[in-house]
Amino acid sequence: MRVLTIFSAAMILMIALTGFFAGEDKQNQKSPMSAVLQDAIVAAAKQDSLPVWVFFKDKEHSSELVQPFINDAALKRRQIRKARMTDDYDIPVPEKFIGQLRLYGFRVKHISRWLNAVSGKVTADGLERIAQLPFVSSIDAVRSVKRKIENPEQEFTLSEKIFRAADSVRYDSLFYGQSYRQNAIVKTPAVHEAGYAGQDVIVAVFDAGFNNLAHESFDSLRIKAKWDFVNGDSSVADDPGQAGYGGHGTNVLSVIAGYKPGKLIGPAFRSNYILAKTENTESERPVEEDNWIAALEWAEQLGADIVSSSVGYLEFDSSGNNQYDSSAYNWTWMTGNSTRITKAANIAAEKGMIIVNSAGNEYAHPSRNTLIAPADGFRVIAVGAVDYTGVRSGFSSVGPTTAGRIKPDAMAMGSGVLMASSLSATHYTTGGGTSFSCPMVAGICAQMLSAMPDITADQMMNALHKTSGRSKNPDNKYGYGLVDAVKLLSYLSDGVVIEKNKLLQNYPNPFRYTTNIRFKLSTEQVVTISVYNILGQKIKRLALRIFPAGPHESVQWDGTDNRGKRVASGIYICRIETPSWKKSGKMVFLRN
Repeated sequence: MRVLTIFSAAMILMIALTGFFAGEDKQNQKSPMSAVLQDAIVAAAKQDSLPVWVFFKDKEHSSELVQPFINDAALKRRQIRKARMTDDYDIPVPEKFIGQLRLYGFRVKHISRWLNAVSGKVTADGLERIAQLPFVSSIDAVRSVKRKIENPEQEFTLSEKIFRAADSVRYDSLFYGQSYRQNAIVKTPAVHEAGYAGQDVIVAVFDAGFNNLAHESFDSLRIKAKWDFVNGDSSVADDPGQAGYGGHGTNVLSVIAGYKPGKLIGPAFRSNYILAKTENTESERPVEEDNWIAALEWAEQLGADIVSSSVGYLEFDSSGNNQYDSSAYNWTWMTGNSTRITKAANIAAEKGMIIVNSAGNEYAHPSRNTLIAPADGFRVIAVGAVDYTGVRSGFSSVGPTTAGRIKPDAMAMGSGVLMASSLSATHYTTGGGTSFSCPMVAGICAQMLSAMPDITADQMMNALHKTSGRSKNPDNKYGYGLVDAVKLLSYLSDGVVIEKNKLLQNYPNPFRYTTNIRFKLSTEQVVTISVYNILGQKIKRLALRIFPAGPHESVQWDGTDNRGKRVASGIYICRIETPSWKKSGKMVFLRN
């Protein structure tokens, strides 16, 4: 009996100790919630909903789940650029996981297949329960960060604007108008002349909305899709009662895609466009990273080849002592693959997309980088800004990444850039910021893909590093220097010199009866051929049709006008035009 009593006491003690250590283990068990989120919970009122990311441990692996989420254009892009046709990133987040979150009051905002996560809002009580779910790996705050916005535009008409030092900067007013400088400094006109203007390329533009798509420079704009990730609808304009103002997006889009001969020409005016409103510009309102990531996954599914993103995210720590602050994305996060948007951008590059992002307008700093995410990405082309003379704009952010990688990757004109006004359908404005150098470089990438569709993100970045103005001596103020589109195309095409369009002398000349108009095209193009008298009056249009690449002598002029009457003897002008090239030559007609 005594033995039994001792045994019973021992068992009771063992059970008590087991319970004690189990409780201690439970107390020491690491919470899946980040320290930042736990601090936010303490500071929030009980009924407040907090913006959070919930990350999951795994997915239900099934190739049958992948196909509905990828369209033919995306598969074609992956195939051409030798990316994986499908992988784990393509598998959707299991719906049963999301359903469990909703049971605890979680309101889903975005679902990320690439991060295997969802973003949304939930109360502190709901978070405590979600943290106990066995398939949840971690929970963190959605980083809310502010961005330095460029100065608002000042509306003017082209005739009212006087360009400084115009006598020292030549521009072709017949085609590029006053946008010639921003094109000429990176040599896009020569690539246009070769026939490459972004055709057959899909470009996604991420910005704060696009409020003036009725602008005349967008008359020929090809829009494949658009979505507002701030307000959750298909309108990217400024809608009553909704958040965000789209003037900045209008400006940016016109720089890459605008087409109004004699006024504004973008480098990729023949590309197809996907427009995503990702940023809320309301005063003092932060921007949320999940909008940008959701837009990126959406654009990839739709087959986008290039992303031009003139938004990015950085929040310096409030202490001002350059120390790591886990509550905000600051300069120490710029490693090349740390912030969530940078991770997503690098994944997109793996899938064959070329990601071009503004370096930022955060100025230089003597001891550290001032990059904005995702410009720090090791597969993201970060674009800095120069003025029309090639001197770095003072606001342009600098590298390196905290991992030591030189940034920016390229430079283009970002001061005094001509762009469409967001305030009128016919007016233009100028602006400054890496927001406007970024679309110039993205447009050049589109030109390159028109010529060589299989170029990968890594190849494009390497080619920019090898051919830009400071390729021999890059630094973290200018990066690899000013882009040279001619050298870039030559490098990517294994040294092939750009074939230019040419108007040759007509033959015979002088002539009495018939002469042959002789010309050479670098690529298949729409060509208009007209005859003018010496006063500049059009006498006759000889052709308006698509001609194949190569030499041509089939177009003839017999010395008659549009009514069939023979004109007087004298000098006449033959003018040949394509969407990006014009040339004139003299002909001598001797009437019998």
